[in-house]
Amino acid sequence: MTAGANRRIRVVLAVADPVAAKALAAHAAKIPSATKQKVLDTYGKLPLSFEVNRGQNAPQVKFLARGTGYTLYLTSREELVSFVVRA
Repeated sequence: MTAGANRRIRVVLAVADPVAAKALAAHAAKIPSATKQKVLDTYGKLPLSFEVNRGQNAPQVKFLARGTGYTLYLTSREELVSFVVRA
């Protein structure tokens, strides 16, 4: 990514149980901004290993990284983080 480039990060949270999803959203709204920033800063330091998309995902995905409970997709326009929460 070039300096100053405008890129969009989209986060997707998949929750199997709709009641749990609503409770999770209500809880997340109450988390203080400083705590959210600390989580983001810490999460950004986790090691990632990327793999080239060779047809295992949608064609617009160039690279992806997988971990416990998440997948990170990189396209030419955005980064998409998909979290899965099991209720």
